[in-house]
Order: sequence, then structure tokens, then C-alpha cells
Amino acid sequence: MPPENLRKVPEPDNRSATKAGGISPEQENYFRAVKPIRTYERDLAELVREKEASQTKVRLEEQKKREEKEQAKEKSKKPTPDIERRASDYSTVKKVAVFGLVFLVVLGGILLSFQVARIIQNKKVVKEIPVERTIPADTIIRGDLVRIVPLAELNRENLVGVIRNESANTADDSGINILYLTQQATTMDVSLNAETFLEISARGAPPSLLRALGEKITFGFFAKENISPFLILEIESFEHTFAGMLAWEKNLAGDLRDLIAKSGEARENFEDTTVRNRDLRILRGRAGETIVLYSFLDNRHLLITDEIETFREILDRFLLAHR
Repeated sequence: MPPENLRKVPEPDNRSATKAGGISPEQENYFRAVKPIRTYERDLAELVREKEASQTKVRLEEQKKREEKEQAKEKSKKPTPDIERRASDYSTVKKVAVFGLVFLVVLGGILLSFQVARIIQNKKVVKEIPVERTIPADTIIRGDLVRIVPLAELNRENLVGVIRNESANTADDSGINILYLTQQATTMDVSLNAETFLEISARGAPPSLLRALGEKITFGFFAKENISPFLILEIESFEHTFAGMLAWEKNLAGDLRDLIAKSGEARENFEDTTVRNRDLRILRGRAGETIVLYSFLDNRHLLITDEIETFREILDRFLLAHR
């Protein structure tokens, strides 16, 4: 068809569209601005989202509270500077108290040891060897007369008093008089051993000598023309006893005065002599008289007396008893 025969289609008129039931541009803009219509599905979706948001918020709040509680607990555990200072002060006081207590215990132990030593020094402990009240038969030599003599107290003054009294009661011609010295201890009489006798009678005896002594002693008098005291000591070590006696010589006469040694001005040194093939150590006075002497009867027995005649008598009886 020729172009000139084609009908020209008229352009649409907006106004004609409105009349025919269409939507004008103004109406379209209005509907676009208006909120979409709410539906059941949309409300349900929004409710779920709000519930989930609310639960999340609750969980976050609970988590926050737990964290705050944990932080508060940790903070309460951690000591404050004031608490740390007080704890440090308490620790220092505790250390000082412990040190003071230890010091007091040590000091008390030292004082107690000194007190015990002083008590032992003043009152000697006696070994309890039972003694029959009959005449004993275990004297080192045989005696013509044996008397049991109890000591009320173990001290030098009491011992000197007892010996002086027994000496005064000894007859001039009674031969060998043995005094069996005992002390009452608990429920029985006990005999004095060698160490105890010298400890209470001779303060200057060397400790080495005391440790070398045995148990038995025999103390007595030889009464013939005069009364001469003697002491026989049992010994455990000859070498230590010999060395101890040499060391004791400078104090021997003074320590045994009023017991065995005679009074009087003595020479400075002991001298050696021999009697009956026995070596004697004698201390003489200025006029030549014997003040005190000592000799070993054998390797187990030591004799101390003040007369050579007494030494001879004791040696004869000792050899007879120990053949």
C-alpha cells in the first residue's frame, strides 16, 4: 500500500485514558507514597523478628551481668593495697614471734643445763650398789675390824667429821680398822665408789684421774703406835691414773688434809723412794717427816697414806689377799 494510503494513528491522550478507566500520573505517585497494605504473613514475620531481637537482647543482658559478676568476684579476690600492707605486717609480726619463741626455748635450755650442772656439782649422784647391813666381805684387804659407817650427807664437811669421830674411837693397838662408808639412798644403803669419794673429799683431783678410777675403795686406819689413815682405790687404767696422780701432786696434800695427809709445812716437790720393791712418791715436811705418800700396789690398785710403816702393813695384807 502506498504510504499515502496509510492511516495515521493518533497519539494517545492522557485525558482520554483517564476517562477510559486508566491511572493518571498523579494517582500513581500517590499510591507509591502510601505504605503497603499489612498482611497476616507480614505481621507474623515482623513478630518473629521482634521476638528474636528481644531474646538476643535478653541474652546479651544476661551475658553482660555474668561478666560484671565475674569481674566483681575477681576484683574481690585481688587484695587491695591496704590489705596487702596488713598482710605484710602480719607476716613480719609472725616471723618476729617465731624467732622470739625459738630464742626463748634455746635460752631456757641453756639456763636449765647450767642449773642441772650446778645441782649435780653441789649434790653428787651416787651409784646405787646394794649393801648388806652385815659386815661386808668384799674389802680390798682383810681388816682386823670392819665398821659400816653411813654418811648423812655427801659433802666434805660431813665426811671429815665422820672420819675424825671414827679415828677418835679407834684403839691404838687394834691393827687394821676398815670403815665401810655408805649413804642412804631411796630404800637401801649404797657404798661410796672411788670417784665419788675423791669428788667430795678432793676438789683439786684432775678429771682424767677421776675417769680412770674403778668402783671399789677401802678406807681405814692402821693403829699400832699411832693412828695412820689410808685409802686404797681400785683403778681401771694404770697409765691415766699415774699421769693423773703426777698432775695432782701440787694440790694433793692440801686436798687430803684432815682426811689422810698430815698438817705441817711441806716441801715443794714429791720425791721418789723404794720400799719392798715398790716405787713410792713421798712428800716430806721441812723436818723430813712424811706428809703424804702414794704407791701402786699393782696395776689395778692405788694406795694413799701418811706413813711408810702403814704402806708396809697394807702391802703385806694385799699380797696375802691377792696371791
